[in-house]
Amino acid sequence: MIKAIIFDFDGVIIDSEPLHFKAFQKVLHSINIEFTEEEYWTKYLALTDKDLFTTIKNDKHLDWDDFTINRLAEEKALTFLKFLQQEPIFFHGIKSVLNDLSHSFLLAIASGALKNEILYALKKLNAEDLFKFIVSAEEVKEGKPNPEIYLLTYSKLSSIDNNLRQNQCLVIEDSIHGITAAHNAGMKCLAVAHSYKEEDLSHADSVITHISLLNTKLIKNLFP
Repeated sequence: MIKAIIFDFDGVIIDSEPLHFKAFQKVLHSINIEFTEEEYWTKYLALTDKDLFTTIKNDKHLDWDDFTINRLAEEKALTFLKFLQQEPIFFHGIKSVLNDLSHSFLLAIASGALKNEILYALKKLNAEDLFKFIVSAEEVKEGKPNPEIYLLTYSKLSSIDNNLRQNQCLVIEDSIHGITAAHNAGMKCLAVAHSYKEEDLSHADSVITHISLLNTKLIKNLFP
């Protein structure tokens, strides 16, 4: 029986992945590094900002030090926030989904996004009070597929329900790395096919085509 639902943020609650790509591309183009949309969606999706720049450094054999990576990540974060303020796009029906689920489950967010990005968007949606905890990139050392962020979120939720077990937590994810992270944390995972095709997400416990299809009845039927 599911008692808690942990949401990823980008690509699940808000349709922000195109904005993340635009921000990464702008920063990288400013230092004459090509970065294509295909690269982002096939290889770099779901990485934290620092992890993405570190991976690009390794892939392109660049001599960036930690200071450079941190500076690029800060520049990208500022650029993304400007884009987000101009055009936050929430997935259709998400507020109704969150309102419905909050009556039956503990809700939390575990995301590789930055805390200020998440809070800004949730305030726009008027949904920040629906979540018991928000765990963001600043609070963990390892990004997904490492399970650290989900294990930390579980520990926080356990402070509310001492009897909560990891397999009673359902993660809502849109990425391949995210599904792996959830399973590595001992949790169930329901994937939404916002960012990948359904067949690419087949290692999730269940897959739906859009977040608006999610509701309490569905969860109780899928995970009795």
